[in-house]
Amino acid sequence: ISSLLSNATNGSGSAFICERKTGYLVGTSSPSALLYERGTDGSLYLVEATKCSDHVISKASQWLLDQFSTYAQIETGSYTITIESIDYFMVVSNFIDKEGIDWILIQVKPESYFLDSIRKARIPSIV
Repeated sequence: ISSLLSNATNGSGSAFICERKTGYLVGTSSPSALLYERGTDGSLYLVEATKCSDHVISKASQWLLDQFSTYAQIETGSYTITIESIDYFMVVSNFIDKEGIDWILIQVKPESYFLDSIRKARIPSIV
């Protein structure tokens, strides 16, 4: 899943999937983001999205929780958020199947990713 998400971002922004009930990460586009952490007893524990080592993923997750209170209440849609003085577009969607999977799919891209190509396209038309 993480490989697929990494390809989906085209090197810009972050994409991640978390469980709706718990907020635990299912996959991320970030190669440095851990999905599991080893506890002091040696056991592996799932990582909640807000505790992800990728700062865009953790901040975007926290923003969603600040807006909706719980993962279960997060609504699909498009949002504009600011992370460390950079504006991002965020798209939230659901994946639910009859077998019981209930995931939140989130893609976060810098606003500049979209606006730079628009600005470049406008320059020749102005000249």
